[in-house]
Amino acid sequence: MSFCNPDANYKISKDLSERINIFRLILIFMVIYIHSYGSVSVFSSDGAAAETAKWLSNTKYIISQIITRAAVPGFFLMSSVLLYRKPFSWLRNIKRKLVSLGIPYLIFNVGWIALFFVLQSFSFSASIFNNPENIIRNWDLRHWVNALLGWPDNAVPFLYPLWYLRDLLILNFLAAIIWKLVDKLPEIMLIGALSLWICYSIPNCAVPDYQAIAFWIFGAYLVKRNISLELLDKIPAWLLGTALVLCIWRYMQFRYVDEFLPLFNVCISLSLCFSFVLSGRIKAGKLKNALLKLSAYSFSIYLFHEFTLLLFRKVAASVFPLSDISQFLQYMLIPFVVSAFCVILSIILKKLMPRFYAILVGGRT
Repeated sequence: MSFCNPDANYKISKDLSERINIFRLILIFMVIYIHSYGSVSVFSSDGAAAETAKWLSNTKYIISQIITRAAVPGFFLMSSVLLYRKPFSWLRNIKRKLVSLGIPYLIFNVGWIALFFVLQSFSFSASIFNNPENIIRNWDLRHWVNALLGWPDNAVPFLYPLWYLRDLLILNFLAAIIWKLVDKLPEIMLIGALSLWICYSIPNCAVPDYQAIAFWIFGAYLVKRNISLELLDKIPAWLLGTALVLCIWRYMQFRYVDEFLPLFNVCISLSLCFSFVLSGRIKAGKLKNALLKLSAYSFSIYLFHEFTLLLFRKVAASVFPLSDISQFLQYMLIPFVVSAFCVILSIILKKLMPRFYAILVGGRT
């Protein structure tokens, strides 16, 4: 059997492996904050989204659109490193990924479409799910292709967070080709990936996404040059934090100017580095064991969080005051509530329906 990267010997110790699991959990929290951006309408056909003060909108923008945007590059980087760190069979890897990525992608995307179709069929809920683009019964073939694949029009599928699984699957299909290029032309590929990331990467602008390609190549380069992720620990956390704050401060003055895209992506890069350094501090602390247990549910949190987040935000908007402080507290706290709900749901499903749960999460147990 032919193996890709047959000479790979990239060492990941037990400590680093545990740290990566905690890091992934941090990234999952970041994803939920990304999807918490913006306002939601209450449960009514004419419910308007609440207006927010400038300080609140800026705070949400900084957290959801800058700092936590490090989540997606971080996931692609980790996936690439973990794949290339040892020899692998391209065919065997694809078979595994079709189960671990493809099946959850289809189940949740099709399930989300079916849920919308059902809710649009009842008068009491149709007014809530009445976006003209998402009226399922009116779709033609092109709408269905876009909903299922996120291509050629939208760059995201119907359940839009699943674009990550789609792009990850695509990159696994291209894994052998990318490795050969990185293996033969490492510095050229690195420069190309840096240029693609810094100068051209806008979220969800292509299939596969530019940031996905760039950070997949970065991961391959780290393995090729045997550069340890823990090298980041040599950079003082205060220095990374200060650089991040200064870059954000500068970017916020020009956030709607296209020419400042490179600065935006530098902010995300600094946030990613700071988050990894933070994961090391957390792993050395008292929360290590609890977070390692929670990290086992990172993927299920990712799969279950979208509808749960939407539901909790709509309920909160209906129940709590629309003051700025109330909206701020909802924004900060709901992701934790959603994460806890998803973990509890996962535990229940795993205990009562282990085979069904295993299928939902692509064989992860």
